Amino acid sequence: MVDLSWLLPNVSIPSLITNVAELIGTGHIVMDGTGAAANDEAYRQKWLWGAVAGLYHFGIKDPVYLDPAATSSWISNQIKVAPSPELYQTNEDYEKVIQLQIPCSRDELMATLLRRRSYRGFDSSAAIHIDDLAACLFAGLGITGFIISGPPGYGPLPLKPTPSGGGRNPYEAYVYLRKVDGIEPGIYHYSAIDHTLGLVGSELNYRIGDLLAGQTWFNDACALVVLVACFSRTMWKYPHPTGYRVVLLEAGHIAQNMLILAESRGLSAAPTCAVRDDLCSKVLNLDPYLQGVVYTVALGVRGSTPTIADPVIIEPNTRLGEVKSK
Repeated sequence: MVDLSWLLPNVSIPSLITNVAELIGTGHIVMDGTGAAANDEAYRQKWLWGAVAGLYHFGIKDPVYLDPAATSSWISNQIKVAPSPELYQTNEDYEKVIQLQIPCSRDELMATLLRRRSYRGFDSSAAIHIDDLAACLFAGLGITGFIISGPPGYGPLPLKPTPSGGGRNPYEAYVYLRKVDGIEPGIYHYSAIDHTLGLVGSELNYRIGDLLAGQTWFNDACALVVLVACFSRTMWKYPHPTGYRVVLLEAGHIAQNMLILAESRGLSAAPTCAVRDDLCSKVLNLDPYLQGVVYTVALGVRGSTPTIADPVIIEPNTRLGEVKSK
């Protein structure tokens, strides 16, 4: 042990020992040979995007989420403190405004987009079919081909239905499968290269709402698709911390494809990024430094009763008018 008391001559030794002990207890000082030191070294070796991205990524894990009553109270207080910012911007202040044609609702894709709504009031007794689950997974993550480019040893790069920064394909999907016709309940890994499900574990020890930070309205979903980022794939090509932002954006591409496909198949679906990071990492056996749950999509059958998290009243956009049919 090195005596550093000479650096603080006006501080008593007992006081210095107490302060150092407190700093060790809060993790601001790490002692060699401890679990904290091992974690620190693992972080140093594996996380290549530096302290700024690291502080955000690791600092936002496992927050305390408000329940519906507390959320309502929070919003009520916010309204009293200050009005909400406008949620859209008009063109009324511009001198020249061009009216665009309203899209045709008979276009199959447009009709599907117009119908899509997040809905969490799943039918607890119904199951979805394995083919519908397979279609959703393929729409978001299926590898359809490869790009051959770059110097020798760089490719081939996977092609998917969704764009991927640099073709690095950083996402793997795990399915917490509760009720799907044609397959036993369990935790599965989706392999995008061969469109298969591999059984990770047959025990479902937690309800879906437990994994989703206490959102009990997800408990009756038939399956929860968990999008897990494998950061090293993108770190390898993009050493700058903006690579982290690229990875986060890609989760939205994947989820949106799955949500649209679910709507086209008559399923109910809803996304959320409110997760219990520690629990999901434990259940899926993830490397906490190189992997992380970023987004999830719940799939199920629409029930007749919406949950507290579902909108009851939907008003039409009267400024837009009716979507035209041709």
